[in-house]
Amino acid sequence: MMNTTRESCDGLVADLILDEGRTVRGRLDDFDTTDLNTDALLVFPAEDAVPVAIGQRVRLAVRRPGGKRPIPFEGHVVYEGMDFGYELRVRLPETATRQVRSLVNCRRAIRVHPPVSAPVEVQLAATEDGDWVPATVQDLSATGVSAYLDHDRETEVARGWDLRVRVRLPDESEPLCFAGKVRYRRLRGAAVQYGIEFDEDATENFSRLQELVIEYVVACQSELIRSIRNV
Repeated sequence: MMNTTRESCDGLVADLILDEGRTVRGRLDDFDTTDLNTDALLVFPAEDAVPVAIGQRVRLAVRRPGGKRPIPFEGHVVYEGMDFGYELRVRLPETATRQVRSLVNCRRAIRVHPPVSAPVEVQLAATEDGDWVPATVQDLSATGVSAYLDHDRETEVARGWDLRVRVRLPDESEPLCFAGKVRYRRLRGAAVQYGIEFDEDATENFSRLQELVIEYVVACQSELIRSIRNV
């Protein structure tokens, strides 16, 4: 007997990209995983129905709500219907399945180490009018950052447990500004390592900023998978 697992996608945004360049926007509701295949359920407004043939290959782009970096992939249609809107079930390739699952289940504890070729820039400040002190990122997650400060400058931010944190991701022109809480400080050679948790309550537009960090984490994971497969 074949095992089937259904996973909710929490309303991921899905774009159906048509050959003439038009895009139909809907949502990715869930995906069913069997021992052999993974089929994604996409739901679009009924008035945007664009009938396709069973087995036809379609192009899709999936992202989190508010996210900027969609995951593009192709799949083939295995079901078409008009139940709760215009519905398509699309069979996903293996690589797309992993990436979509990463968007859905990006765990709060997942940390990535930014590559040297595309570093993440971080600066810390103790107060609203305090000087920004550059730091070297050890790892980054959706909930915080670990970074090293030069010992000579650490005293500029070692005034309490609350900090301001600026994070500049490789593809972002402007830094993401978080309020942060210091969870630990420890001496590491000639540097001081800080573990900082992003403070949701004290950060303006926290959800939007966190979405950008999550997208970066997912992109790093996807790149790591590709590099391993190419070894």
